[in-house]
Amino acid sequence: MMSAAAVANGGQWLLELRWLFYSQ
Repeated sequence: MMSAAAVANGGQWLLELRWLFYSQ
């Protein structure tokens, strides 16, 4: 089970990764 902090950190990583793809 992942902690809330780990989930929030993962969500931030996914948002940044998505932004990199869309900005190209």
